Amino acid sequence: MNKLIYGHRYVLKPLYETVGDNCAEDNINRIRELEILLFQNAEQKETLTKLMAQGYIDKVLYNRECNALSLQAENYKTEKESLSLNVLEGNARLTELTSFLHFVKRSSMLTEYDESLFKQFVK
Repeated sequence: MNKLIYGHRYVLKPLYETVGDNCAEDNINRIRELEILLFQNAEQKETLTKLMAQGYIDKVLYNRECNALSLQAENYKTEKESLSLNVLEGNARLTELTSFLHFVKRSSMLTEYDESLFKQFVK
């Protein structure tokens, strides 16, 4: 703890900036891309349904293409859920790191072991 109190500018501050940059931007951009892909997927399914209803494609082709689009949509949804969870976990880590950073900025060097500090910050 004393090393982090002393060197927080060199260790914790860069870590905070890295976690803040990484946890949100890339994941949020990919989530937006996946939402667009899901919308396009739904449009393709709708087009297939119209083509089959008008008799331009047969039922076998329709079923094969619909199944492929459904599988693709499920993959997009799974990836989107995973990224959303990562963003939430990253935000939680950032909140905990912020709390720890505030503590070490205000704290003076510790002279003895403190169980409550250990439990508060170690996880």
